Amino acid sequence: MPAKVRPEPVRNRRPLWLLGGILALAVLGTAGFKFLRARTATPAGPGFSASNAVVLDEAAKFWDTKPDDALRLAESVLAEEPSNPRAWSLKLLCLYHQNRMVDFGQALQALQDQGVRREDLLANRAFRTVLERDRHRLPEDLRKSLLNPTPTENAK
Repeated sequence: MPAKVRPEPVRNRRPLWLLGGILALAVLGTAGFKFLRARTATPAGPGFSASNAVVLDEAAKFWDTKPDDALRLAESVLAEEPSNPRAWSLKLLCLYHQNRMVDFGQALQALQDQGVRREDLLANRAFRTVLERDRHRLPEDLRKSLLNPTPTENAK
């Protein structure tokens, strides 16, 4: 009688497929989230146009590498919306990065004249970070007043 030939056991490949499927979903979900996030602009805020929010989002991407271009974009938004705090914070960032401290001081005065509150400028994370790390360019009292606006400054 011939010897019985046993079929080779089939390994269970379900855990491998399950792991691959979970990994694929994670990659697709991350890519989809980044795509949607890139396509939606930061909210413009009350009274500000969405198209200018898109312009500011673009300028915020390269304020440190191309400050002249970012400054031009911020000023174009300020021409339409002179009290836009995002545009003012971006303008101040560009002036600071270019070490134009006289223009920085003039811009601070102009934004106060427009009624922009200093605490609204701090909503820009890059602006806040630059102020927190600055130790040489700005006078200490100015830097502290920008980081910790007093209630009388905000009431203006």
